[in-house]
Order: sequence, then C-alpha cells, then structure tokens
Amino acid sequence: MEKEKASKDELEFVRDIERSLANLEPPMSSDCCIYRVPRNLRKGMKEDAYTPHAVSIGPLHHGKKELEPMERQKLRYLQEFMFHTDSSLYALFCFIKVMEDRIRSCYAETIPFNSNEFVKMILTDAAFIILHIVKSNYDDLDEVVYRNSCLMSSIRRDIMLLENQIPFFVLCELYDFHYRMPSPVLKLAFPLPLELCHYRGQTYICDYISLMVCLMETSKDVDLLVQKKILDNSLSDSNEVVTFVRNLRSNIVVDRRHNYYNNLFTSLNRHCEQRWVEAFRSQQKWHITLKVWLTVLKVDYFSNPWRTASTIAASLLLVFTLSPGFQVTSDSEILVESLRLQVISDSEILARSPGV
Repeated sequence: MEKEKASKDELEFVRDIERSLANLEPPMSSDCCIYRVPRNLRKGMKEDAYTPHAVSIGPLHHGKKELEPMERQKLRYLQEFMFHTDSSLYALFCFIKVMEDRIRSCYAETIPFNSNEFVKMILTDAAFIILHIVKSNYDDLDEVVYRNSCLMSSIRRDIMLLENQIPFFVLCELYDFHYRMPSPVLKLAFPLPLELCHYRGQTYICDYISLMVCLMETSKDVDLLVQKKILDNSLSDSNEVVTFVRNLRSNIVVDRRHNYYNNLFTSLNRHCEQRWVEAFRSQQKWHITLKVWLTVLKVDYFSNPWRTASTIAASLLLVFTLSPGFQVTSDSEILVESLRLQVISDSEILARSPGV
C-alpha cells in the first residue's frame, strides 16, 4: 500500500514537471537585441538614469502613469502619419501585424501584451519616432512639443535608452513602404548597456569610458580636457564629472583582449617610459657636469688658503660693484689691488716651496 502511494506521489511529481516544461518559454532568439539594463549598472547609477522621463517607446515602460501625457501626443502623431502616407489605419495595422513574431523575438523577455495591444503600441511608437525625427529638423514649427526645450531634451534622451526601444527594422520598413516626406537618414545610437548585453568584443563605448577614466583622475584633468576642447562638460562641477565617470566605470567589465584602444594604451605607456628614461639620463648628465665643475673649482680656486682668499676677495668686489648705489672709491681700488697683488705674491712663493 505504501509502495503504491509512493508511486502515485512520484507520478504526480513527474506530471508537475511535465506541466512546467509545457509552459516553458522558448529560448532567447538570436534576433534578441533589446534588454533590461543589468542590475550591476543600476546599482552604480541613479535608478532614473535608465528610466524614461517623458515618453515610453516599446513595451518595457508602456502604461506608466507618469508617461501618459505623451501617449495622447503619440496618437496625434499617428493620425498625422496616416495623413502624410495616405494610408488607412487598417493597412498600417496589418503591416505591423505581419512582423509581430519577429518583433517579439527582439526582446529578451516575454511581452505580456496580447496581439492587438502589442501591434497598436508598436505602430503608434514607430509613427511617433519617424515623425519626431522629421519634425526635429525644422526650425519654424509652431507646436507645443518643439517650443518646449526641456520636453524636447527629455524626448531625445528617452528614445536613446536601452529599455525604451522598438526594433530598428520596424522604422526602416515602415518608412520605406509608406512614408513620402523628404527626411534625413534615420540614425539611432546604441547605448552603453546594449554593448554589454549584445556586442561581445565590440564594446567601443565601454572602452572609451575606460580610456576617459584613465585621463580624468582629478578635477584638474577635467579642466585641462575642457580647455583643449576634448571634453564638453555640461555638469556644474568638474568633480561631478570625475565621480560620474568613475561610477560608470566601476560597473563595466572590460575585456582587455579586445579593447579598442589597446594600441593607444601601449603607445602612451611606451612614451611615458621613454620620457622617464630620458629624464633619468639627463639627471645623470647634470650630476656628472656638476661634479666636474666642483672639481675644477676646488683645484683652480680653492687648492690652498691663498687662492681661497683671492677668490673670495674677487667675488666680493664683483658683488659690491654690481650692487645698486655702490661706487668703488680710489682708496678701495688701491686696497683691493694691494690685497690682490699680495695674495698672488704669497701664492707664488708658496707654490715654489717644497711640499706644496
């Protein structure tokens, strides 16, 4: 009986595992390119550094209450997009619907929205980004969004965030097939967290930050880089720049084997080592020269008491002569000259004496 009960428990346990396997999410697709910011980066920076302030793009921050005002603006942009493309909402909806599975596979986590909600969100966000990029290149637009420089700055920042993205191919295909307004080439930058998650061995931004940390150890370094127009400091204090870069660097693990600036590091180290060697050699030469001059001075001018006295007297005369307001009188000249002749005479006698 106990054996039979044990078998039933084991069977139920196996069924639980089977149900878990059946509900298991599919493995991450090779198309995956949109991630959550790693926790180690969030710890090193303020939480809102990776959170949108004005507009949500994509599903990861969609529906947040503080971002609702821009949702209404995005719908206005969708309406304007339909007008410029001469497309029906149904046609645009179906166009995105065809790409739904491919779009979902670009996210590192399962998106909980149903199909219709997901397609509506992607369409609205894509239309907003395209129209926003186009409008941003016109200086005479009389719209609330473009008159508000603070809001414009927040939007530019938000559409660069790793967690606030839709796949780039959506923008390209939607633009190519439907949009007819003249526009500059669409360009979206890859932020730092994306490199860490997706581009192993090609972490150019991370490598650049590592380089800047080496160059900015103190606020004086920052001031020098700003002065040489290498760095544009938009923060209030140079110390803030040093702290910011250090915090950023402390959460980045750089693979030195693939560091983009390896050659530059090597050249700089070699240059510094060479300068140190040259400075050391120059110092050695200076010591040798000084030693030679001291030897000459000792032999020629201080080899005996008479030469020493003569040298001191001549030096004093030179100092007094060059001093402002000092004039050599005739009595002084006679005294010094007598002293000089006496010193020379005594020196010659001493030099002829045995044992000197």
